Formats: sequence, C-alpha cells, structure tokens
Amino acid sequence: MSGKYVIGCGISGLVFVYYNREYRIITTDVGGKLQKEWMSSTIILHDTPATRALLSDLRIKAAPTAHIIKYCYQGRLLDVPSVQMLETLARKKLTVCRSLPTLDDTPVASGFEYAPTAGTHLKRLDVQASQLVAALKDELKDSITLDKIVEVTPTELVVASGRRRLPYVQLVSTLAAPIFWKMYHSQANQPPELRFRPVTYVYSSTPPPNTNGSTWDLIYYVDPIIPFTRVNRVLNTTNFLYEFTGDLSRDDVERLRPTLLINDHSVNPYDVVISDNNNIAPPNVRFLGRHAEWNHRIHIHDVIHEAQTERDFASVWNSQKAFNAMFFNFNVENLQFRQKLTRDFILHITDEAHELLHATHWKGEKFLDEAADRERVLEEWIDVFKWWLGLGNVWGFTIDDFFREFWRKSLQVEAKYTPDDIKRIRKSFTVFLISHASRPKRPNKPKTG
Repeated sequence: MSGKYVIGCGISGLVFVYYNREYRIITTDVGGKLQKEWMSSTIILHDTPATRALLSDLRIKAAPTAHIIKYCYQGRLLDVPSVQMLETLARKKLTVCRSLPTLDDTPVASGFEYAPTAGTHLKRLDVQASQLVAALKDELKDSITLDKIVEVTPTELVVASGRRRLPYVQLVSTLAAPIFWKMYHSQANQPPELRFRPVTYVYSSTPPPNTNGSTWDLIYYVDPIIPFTRVNRVLNTTNFLYEFTGDLSRDDVERLRPTLLINDHSVNPYDVVISDNNNIAPPNVRFLGRHAEWNHRIHIHDVIHEAQTERDFASVWNSQKAFNAMFFNFNVENLQFRQKLTRDFILHITDEAHELLHATHWKGEKFLDEAADRERVLEEWIDVFKWWLGLGNVWGFTIDDFFREFWRKSLQVEAKYTPDDIKRIRKSFTVFLISHASRPKRPNKPKTG
C-alpha cells in the first residue's frame, strides 16, 4: 500500500480518490448516507465547470436544469424570502423541532448563516447523486478496502481486521469531524468543541401542505408552527423527503405529524454544522468536505473542484521554482551570488510586507474608519509568500528540508510555552477584542475638495 489513505467513503471520498489514485479508501460502508437512494435529493449537483468535467470523465450524460425553490410563510408559497424570514428560518433550523413553539428572537449561533439562495432557483445538472456514486464505486472497486477504523494516531491507522497498524504519510478524512476526533489520539492535539444539530429525514408519499399546485423542487417552511424545516421532491418519483431538526424516532415523527405516511426514515446526528474555524487538521491529515472541515458553506461542487485541483505543497513549491528558474541557474553554487540574491529577495519581501500592512489600514488606526479589502490583503500576502518561497529556492532547499526543519522548529517553539503562558496570551487577545467591540466607531470625516 502507498501510505496514503482516505477514511470515509461518501461522495467526497469517492470523488477525491477518483482524481488522486495514489490514495486508498478504507471504509465500512461505500456511499455514506447515499446507501439509501432516496437521500439523493439532499445533494444537488450544481452546474459548474468542475461538476461537468467529472460527469464527462465518468461518461455520464447530463443536461442543465433549474432547481425551483419556494418559501412557505403563513400558508403562502413565496419566491423570494425577506431578510427577516431567513433569520427566522435560521433559528428554526437550529432549534430541535419539539421546542419550536417557544422559538424566539434569540440571535443565530455564530458560525451559522442560513441563506439558501439569492434567487428562486439553482442551476443544477439532471443527474442524481446516487447515480454518480454508483459510477464512482464501479471505477474505484480496486481502490477500496472494506474495514473498520478503530484508531487514528499521528502516524498510523489501526483497523479492526487483525488489529493491523497501517503507517501513513498522508491521510484524508471525509468523516464528520466529531467522529474523527473521537478516534484520533495524540498528546499534542486538543479537539475543538464543535457545535451541531441532528437532522431526521423522513421519506414519504404524503405531499407537503400549502403547495397549491405550484411547480417546485424544494420548499423551506418558515413558520415555527410547522415542525419540519424543508421538503425535497425526490427526483424521478412521486415521493417527498421531509427534514426535521432533532433526533427523532418514527413514533416521535408520528406524534408531531400524524398525517405523514412514513415509508422510511434516517437520522444524521451531525447534519446541521455550526462552522468552527478552530477545527484544524493535525499534521499529515487533510479534512475534506462540509462535515470534515466543519464549514457549512462547503458544497459538493467545492469538493469536486478541490479534488481536481493541485493543492498539495509540492505543486506550489515546484511552480514557484520553475518560475524563478527562468531568471536564475540553480546549478550555480556561488556563495556571493546567493548572498546577493538573498539581499534582493529580503528587500522585496520587506517591501511586499509593507504593502500588506498598508492594505489593513493600520496607520493612525484608519481601520476604525475604513474596513480592509480582504481580496487585496490576500493578494499582498501571496506576493510576500512567493518571494519567501523563492528565497528557499535560492539556497537549494528541498521540500524535505522544509518539512524536517518546520517540524523541528515547531516542537522547539511549542516547548517554550506552558499552559499558563497560553492562557495568559489568549486572555490578552480576548481583552483586546472586547475593548474594541465596545469602542464607538468614529464619525465619518467630512469630504473636502
């Protein structure tokens, strides 16, 4: 085996391995939640260049179509929701349906912004996600090992079959982050306290209320008096998929909605993700997909694009080195030449760093009057990075040199800080944030000239 593995085998893991064949999937169930075909309606294949390329590679014919979205509010179907309706919908999505009668105006949890779409439809391709999974399973049957992951360490996977220990150099996890962190054991990593809500899916032939013969594929139900948050039309059938926030048994659903005929039901314990940027993958591990990265803004077309795109550090390193090679001969081992280039590169890095500083509007606390342009900050940061990377090229450092020294230095730096030091520094940051949050914004300066 290669020492490169993917754990979890939903659509994200399958797509990634399809484009990265040096990886092997280890899983107990191929297809994830899509083992129930009626769950396909929860995944929309957006019409993007990345999705089209994947379907073309798999020889799946796909035509563009519109996914019609409606909003049910006070018994009426609307095309475009108001901001207030979206805020109510967000609170409803975060509230276990048994508690909906007490839904109030409490702020939506930080990390969850529920704005499903800016318009009345999504541009999708008329392919079911289950069809995509079936094609990927057929293509990757030699890349899948059916086994259960018992434990993950910083260097090994422990599988149930014979308690085998599989060393890895790179690991991609598509598992929901809470599941991964329960299996991961390391002294150095403290898992984040991730917030989420379970969702119960009910497959039914009972039409949803208040549709009034309208054409629709998805309806969001805003009113708290209705226990479900949305209903999907299950493609190519006359059935529907209801979504309730909370972990509900069949008996619970029947009590909440006695008129709903239940053909089947399923609970996803981590389905409502409240995004957390502190969910950082350990060394040599990469999180992929909404539930693995713990970011509710990620969709399947983002995963497809990421799987197709070279995002590994080696490609970045080699791309920059190839660019610099147009100007310098790296075979010339001349100390004075390297010293001169080091001086030039550091001057460029310093200049670009000042450009980055100016982009944040730091001078004279201008940030109180004018927000930084995030795209400009990103551009200037990349400029600094490219010159910094070139400096490593000048001295002939390799990727192995980089990682070896990075981890050596990281361990050395981390050893300097005690738990009390870390608490003190975090407290100083908290005090800063609180003091600036309560600081009144300066009045706009009058324009002159």
